[in-house]
Amino acid sequence: MNLKTFNFYQYVKEKMPGETQETFFYANNEMYRDLRVDFPFRTTHYGIGINYGKGSSLCRLGSADYMLEEGSLTTLGPGIITCWDNAYDLKNETVFFTDGLFRDIKVPPLQTLPFFMQGGNHMINVPEEELVKLKDLFQNIKKFNNNRQVLQGLVFSLVQYVQQLHSLISKKNNATQKEHITQKFRTLIARHFIESKEVSFYATQLHITPKYLSEVLVETTGKTAKELINEHIILETKSLLKQTAMTVSEIAYWLGYEEDSYFVRFFKKNTGKTPLAYRGS
Repeated sequence: MNLKTFNFYQYVKEKMPGETQETFFYANNEMYRDLRVDFPFRTTHYGIGINYGKGSSLCRLGSADYMLEEGSLTTLGPGIITCWDNAYDLKNETVFFTDGLFRDIKVPPLQTLPFFMQGGNHMINVPEEELVKLKDLFQNIKKFNNNRQVLQGLVFSLVQYVQQLHSLISKKNNATQKEHITQKFRTLIARHFIESKEVSFYATQLHITPKYLSEVLVETTGKTAKELINEHIILETKSLLKQTAMTVSEIAYWLGYEEDSYFVRFFKKNTGKTPLAYRGS
C-alpha cells in the first residue's frame, strides 16, 4: 500500500484488476475480507450497501457509530471517513459510484441528499420485504455492470429508492426533539471541528446551553459533547496518518492545533499511542 497516495478505489483496482472502473465498482464482504483495510479511511465515491447476513458488528460512518445487522442499509458520500473493523465478516454488497457515471442523463446534485452528506444519517434498518427488493435491484446492477447506458439508470433508480426508504422510515420513527438536536450536532461537528473544538460553540449554534447539550447527547448516545468532538478529531487524525504522507506537524496545523506537543499529547491520551506509533502500526 502506498501511504502517500492511498485511495480506496485505487486500492481495490490494484488488488483486483478488471473488477472496477473509475465511475462505478461493486464490492462484497468477501472482497472486503481479502483487502482488509483495517484503519479509518476517507471515501472517494458515493456508496450504497446492504447487509443481509446473520450477526452484527459495530462500525463508524462519519461522526456516528452504527450497529450493522441483517437489513442494514448504509449510505456514504465522498469525503466521509469510515472505519469498519470486523464488519467484513457480515454478508454485504455495496455499489460505489461517482457523479461521472451519470454524464448521459440528467440527475439532481447527489451531494445535496442528506444521507450522502457529512453528519447525515448513514444507516437505516429496512423491513424484510424492502430488503428483498434491494437485493433484486443489486442483482440487476451486477448484471449490467459492463453496460454503462443501462447501469447509470439502474444506479440512479437505486438512489431514488434509498431516498424513499429514508423518508418512509423517518416518518415512522418520528424522531424526538433530542434526536434532532443530536443529528444537528453531528452535522455541525463535521463542518466546524477544525476551527471550533469547544462545546460552547456548538451549544450556541443550537441555541441551547452547553450543559443541556451534553445532557441530551449522553441520553441519546451515551457520550458527552466533548467526547464526541474528540472522537471526530481522532478519526480524522487516523485517516490523515494512514492515507497521507503529511508530517505530524502538518496534520496538527491542518486540524487547527497551534502546538505540535499539545496535539501529540491529545492523540496519545485518546488512543494510547503517539501519532507516529499509530502510523507505523
